[in-house]
Amino acid sequence: MSNFLFLFILFFMFSCAPQKKLPPPPSYTPKIVKPKKEKFSLRVSEIIPPAEIDNTLKLLENILKNPNLAKEERNKINTLLHNFNLIKQLIYKEKIDLNDTKKILQLLYNSVSLLEEQYASLLSRKMDISKAIKEIVNKRIKIIDAYQKGKYTDVVNECLELKLKFGADIVDPEIETIFALSLGKIGMLREAIETGEKALKQVSVFPEKEFLKNKLEEWKNIVKEAEEKDIEKQEKEEERNEEINLNLVIINVERLIKQENFEQALAILNEVKVKDEKIAQLKNQAIEGIINRERNKAAKLFLMAKETEQIEKKRKYLEESYRILEALILQYPNSPLIKRVKENLDKVAEEIKNLDVLKEK
Repeated sequence: MSNFLFLFILFFMFSCAPQKKLPPPPSYTPKIVKPKKEKFSLRVSEIIPPAEIDNTLKLLENILKNPNLAKEERNKINTLLHNFNLIKQLIYKEKIDLNDTKKILQLLYNSVSLLEEQYASLLSRKMDISKAIKEIVNKRIKIIDAYQKGKYTDVVNECLELKLKFGADIVDPEIETIFALSLGKIGMLREAIETGEKALKQVSVFPEKEFLKNKLEEWKNIVKEAEEKDIEKQEKEEERNEEINLNLVIINVERLIKQENFEQALAILNEVKVKDEKIAQLKNQAIEGIINRERNKAAKLFLMAKETEQIEKKRKYLEESYRILEALILQYPNSPLIKRVKENLDKVAEEIKNLDVLKEK
């Protein structure tokens, strides 16, 4: 189950907690009498609509139908189902007393406690959960908007930043699919295949499922074709020609970029001494491909560090991620993407610093 879903449930529970109504002021009387103690009574259905509880129960039941759900997550969902069913029984009473209200609050508290482990990293930084929800929702809207406008590099960058900040599980199947399709559009086919296959496993019913299946087959065929061709032999034959055919270079480089051979494409482009707008455009495209691929590697290492409890392993993954990002800054200082790389580098450096502080304690 995605972390985004847990955040949604958490947000729902906090917003639905019943509030005690203040009793009306006693009417004036000239006699001094001991005020009669009013019995606490409350219609919870006016605060938490039963339909909302039913929707939540249905949502949790649908999650349990997922065959890929981990045992630990399945147990948590079952516990949440039990809690919400008990709350539902209390809500359907015409009125509830103070003891019933205490039971509801206790059940809600227990449900929130189940989710705390999922957000240990957020809680340790004293982050506002509602602020995190808002940030995730805004980022999601931004990703979809960029995809619809055909800004596929922006989609890739936004998805990588979302995963780096909140973890890979925060990305729902729809965004994972958009991420895969965008990776394919910018020529990162191997990453597109890996991401697309992950999205396909998570999705049961989705409008673009068949489209994604077809794209996966297309990407796999392109990669297979690239592996079967003897590109090196073809390049050596071209190098023997004294006169460089610019059009042939462009066609060759475009094919290499499509096959994700960004370094090879860049090496050929660097040999071209003629100033040409198309050559400059392809050079930028090849550099962006290298940077995005290496950022993706660094992001995976960062996530591996987040997921392990062993301090030394955390440090190893973080330092390797740091070296990859640092190398990109040194090699491609003039790329428009370097600003994002530096932001990622600062994030990794902060995590390494946190490890040092933890070790000193």
